[in-house]
Amino acid sequence: MGDFLKNIFLRIVGMFLFFFIIGIITSIQGFFNASNSKSIKTKEEVVKKVVKSDRIISNYINWKDYRNYYYSTNLKISYNDYLKSIKNRDNKIKTSSSFGALYASIYNSDKLDLNLVYKELDFIRKDRSLSKKKFAEVVVAMVQHMPYSFVVDKPCYMISDFTFRDMINSGTECEDGVKGGVYTPLELVRKMKGDCDSRTLFIFTVLKKFNYDVVILNSDLYAHSIIGLNIPSQGRYKYFKGNRYYTWETTNKGWDLGVLPPDCSDMNYWYVTLT
Repeated sequence: MGDFLKNIFLRIVGMFLFFFIIGIITSIQGFFNASNSKSIKTKEEVVKKVVKSDRIISNYINWKDYRNYYYSTNLKISYNDYLKSIKNRDNKIKTSSSFGALYASIYNSDKLDLNLVYKELDFIRKDRSLSKKKFAEVVVAMVQHMPYSFVVDKPCYMISDFTFRDMINSGTECEDGVKGGVYTPLELVRKMKGDCDSRTLFIFTVLKKFNYDVVILNSDLYAHSIIGLNIPSQGRYKYFKGNRYYTWETTNKGWDLGVLPPDCSDMNYWYVTLT
């Protein structure tokens, strides 16, 4: 009888220990599962926070081509890409030996981050069934409709040029403290205004995306920048590596391919800055 009770007691104790151990194991697993769940949730929240911190900059623009046909679109870029673009420009100015080198560094960086702009313009190209030459005209005309503004690296009040002072006094805006005195293509979309090389660099980047043979032409004498386009046309052009690059003035409305203002029309004073 004593052995029988002893066996029952040992079985009860064994079962108690078994369920006690199972309870401990279950609690430990629950603890780690909760920790992992919290960790995963935290990571998801971080990812969502990072994505949410970026936003899309969208600027509406409408314009007319040289035949008075109407166009409109929303030019869009990522705000984070915009900040990256400025940082790249400011860093590259320290190592760039010329405007051409600076333009090339900006172009190679910004061309990767203008997909939303390319998409909007490509929609217009397909929707209107535009020819290669006509599409280039539409892109240039769009930029020509953006207000002209000075973009300089030193304080605006320190510039003593009479033409500059007269334009400022007449209401032309001036932004100083811009490294290199040029907006990046993404910066032009953000500002929706700019000077000559800010415009030509944007147009160059867009037309390159659509497989145009385009160059940027600069003149030290005229302190100016224009586009050169290798496409069948007539008018003024720069002969470069066996091709005719017809000139395109981008700072005001109405200037067609191959036409230049009389005061800067001597092609001997223009040179290819970026290809």
